[in-house]
Amino acid sequence: EKDTIYLREVPKDYIKITSGLGEALPTSVLVVPLKDDKGGVQGVLELASFNKLESEEIGFVERIAETLAIALASAKGLEKTNNLLRDTQLLTEQMRSQEEEMKQNMEELTATQEEMMRKQSESKMLLDSLDTSFFILEFNFENQITRANEKILQLLGFEFAELSFNSVHDIIRTSDNDIILEKKLFGGKPLEDDFLVIRKDGTRTKVNGHLIPIKNQAGVAGKVLFMARPH
Repeated sequence: EKDTIYLREVPKDYIKITSGLGEALPTSVLVVPLKDDKGGVQGVLELASFNKLESEEIGFVERIAETLAIALASAKGLEKTNNLLRDTQLLTEQMRSQEEEMKQNMEELTATQEEMMRKQSESKMLLDSLDTSFFILEFNFENQITRANEKILQLLGFEFAELSFNSVHDIIRTSDNDIILEKKLFGGKPLEDDFLVIRKDGTRTKVNGHLIPIKNQAGVAGKVLFMARPH
């Protein structure tokens, strides 16, 4: 209730004042709340005495209680500030650690991207080299031509728009039986042989080439890559 309590009749079972010479029951007890300047109670000061306390003495203790209350509030505030500072430092350390981890992850990601770009560049250079050195044709197992490089288009005399309407059997022939050939390719086995390439004007050119099945992620062949060089 934030009020001072002054007891003149002290219960017999209450605290006793003790010293090296003995102990005795106090004749008065003063209980003063430690109220800070904001009206909050920081604790309680309790004094026991063998003598009656005068009003000025009680007032003096109340003023002391206010000083103690302010000191306690300041100490609690300082402790709270120190706790916040410690938490802030801990959070800063955690953020710094996370920042270092993110930086490391970004460096690893950058290195991975650079490696991927390097491999893509190498793959492009390889494909460009193959495109300039080989006749390349790609078709599916319905024998539909899905891709042809410029070199084989020049050999055949076709535009790709014309070529895409042709069956691969109209363009490439082998000495092997076509059914046996397709079974081999469908089984995922590459094949090397001599082929006859039939041009748009009906003339033929003999080439040595490879038929290479292209497998999907499940390991199933879905397309075939034809690569050849002239004899």
